[in-house]
Amino acid sequence: MAAITTAQELIEAYARSAPVSNPRTVGNNVLMTPVFDDGNYNREGKRIRVTVEEPAGKFEIFSRERNGVKMLYFLTASGKIDGTGTYIRDVYDQQARDYVNARPTEAELDEALSKVPEAFALAMADPEKWALYQHAAVLDRLDECEAHNAPVRVLREQERQRRSEEVAQRIDSLQRQAQQKYDARVDEIAKAIEKGETIRVAYDAADFGGKNPMLDLFRLYDIKLPLRTQGWLNTGLAEISGGSYRYFKSKHKRDSTAFMGYYNTLRQAIRQMPIEEKRASLAPAPPAAEVEGVNVGGEMPRKEEDLTVEHALYQNFAEGFPRFMNGEFQTLRLEAPHAKPLELEWIFGDRISIAHTYELNGEPAFEPRIELLVDKENKKLQALSLETSEPPRHDFVYYKGIPNIGRQQNIHNLLAAWLDRMDTAFPLGGGDNRPRRRGRSCHL
Repeated sequence: MAAITTAQELIEAYARSAPVSNPRTVGNNVLMTPVFDDGNYNREGKRIRVTVEEPAGKFEIFSRERNGVKMLYFLTASGKIDGTGTYIRDVYDQQARDYVNARPTEAELDEALSKVPEAFALAMADPEKWALYQHAAVLDRLDECEAHNAPVRVLREQERQRRSEEVAQRIDSLQRQAQQKYDARVDEIAKAIEKGETIRVAYDAADFGGKNPMLDLFRLYDIKLPLRTQGWLNTGLAEISGGSYRYFKSKHKRDSTAFMGYYNTLRQAIRQMPIEEKRASLAPAPPAAEVEGVNVGGEMPRKEEDLTVEHALYQNFAEGFPRFMNGEFQTLRLEAPHAKPLELEWIFGDRISIAHTYELNGEPAFEPRIELLVDKENKKLQALSLETSEPPRHDFVYYKGIPNIGRQQNIHNLLAAWLDRMDTAFPLGGGDNRPRRRGRSCHL
């Protein structure tokens, strides 16, 4: 078929190709090649099974059930089928309580497709603009479209990388500023203790992204508090003043029987080594010198305690779900007695989600669902959003490109604790190595 360049040529081409004898039998199942496979251009020519529907005039129509919803397709001039929803507005189905594909008429498809040649020509004329494969299929110009999009794809990847680097730099700058502010608060408390001054130290989770400066001051001086005392410090301690302190008192809050002893140990440690000297003693050593091109000493291997939560999360996922993380499975579902099913999915690109799933009023629900960014190069996982169905809630880390560091840290801590609890119901560590596969997914 000659290349189609105008609306009139398009309508005439489809009229000529309409079956006039021995058409496909309505209701039969046939294998057809879609333009897209799971949202990606179908370069490999994968075929899907569809059902023949009544034609819309000169247009052959097909259908396919996906997740209980009927999807409609039409045969393009390229010989591949494409979804009618690209061109015809969906309608709301009261029974399904969702939008579904509307069955198009011949006139509606004629009108919608007549706009394709001009739109495709404009895209092809701009070397930096992406040409739509849907339009190319309608015009039987897929090879031209692929050749045009190849350099555009490179430009887009470069732009994506540039934006990624900008966001990473912005995040790094914000994290450094937040850490400097936090360190200054820890130092302020230490100096007040050293001078015997009164300072309010009541913990507020919103101040520093869930971190408690008083607790970290104890850690800085290697004073290990029992978990119960740490909990009391988070909820009960209000103020310190020289050798005494004040606490919140209520029906459910009482004084700590152990805190005073640990606090006196901290006061003594600060007097022996003020906070400035303590930080100087903990500062990293300068880089090893090089003698005649030989690195003397070299870089020390990273200690386990130096790993960030983001690195630890990546390590847990890589060890717990190796075949999912290496891309062999697009989705992974784990089931166990007395636990909600666990589902992992590669959403798109380098984004994944992990969720406990269940049904709420007959609808799919999450408890919770966390979306993550996978940084394979640096072996990190970064939280992007947290969603729950009951109560309805969707918290995003980024707003207008700026991350909420405190919210992200809270989601990281939640996920870390979640993985610890999950290990009892779904033992991790290669747990996806014996799957029952369904296509590109696997269920355990």
